[in-house]
Amino acid sequence: MRVAVLGCGAVGSVFAKLAVEEKLGEVVCLDRYPERAKASL
Repeated sequence: MRVAVLGCGAVGSVFAKLAVEEKLGEVVCLDRYPERAKASL
């Protein structure tokens, strides 16, 4: 399964981490500000 997370703020980063832990498949995080995405993951 492919999962796209739009927004890597507080909720998006937690959801992305849970998706990776549960091995849902490929997880892609998208954010308007790449530096924020890097800092939260």
